[in-house]
Amino acid sequence: MKTFLYSLIFFLIVGFGLFGLLVSFFNNPTALLVQLTIIAAVIAIGLLLFRRLANGVGNGERARYRKAAKLSAKRRKTALSGRKTRGLNPSKLKVISNNPHRLRGYAHHHGKDHGHLTVIDGKKNKKKKRVLF
Repeated sequence: MKTFLYSLIFFLIVGFGLFGLLVSFFNNPTALLVQLTIIAAVIAIGLLLFRRLANGVGNGERARYRKAAKLSAKRRKTALSGRKTRGLNPSKLKVISNNPHRLRGYAHHHGKDHGHLTVIDGKKNKKKKRVLF
């Protein structure tokens, strides 16, 4: 029932607006065109100002994301180009002896390299609003 009432009110307002535009168009078309031009100019200037002001707000977080994305793409690109050209270079091969004393001190498990991941500082101090019972 509510949606019907809201849609009825909406269509009545739109209908009266169109009726008013038609009446003013037939009575004085030049004044209507001047009014529409002024309204369009005010809306365009308002949108430009809004976009310019909106880009300044929250730009730090967006800038950090863009920087991290560029670094990630750069690392991925260098990794792919390194895989294509990488071959076995005998001068870089290392000879490991079979000495058991030497193997004990050698760490067999190294942590994975997570060089492709970048930490983006978020809003750490912002506390979530929770309802306490």
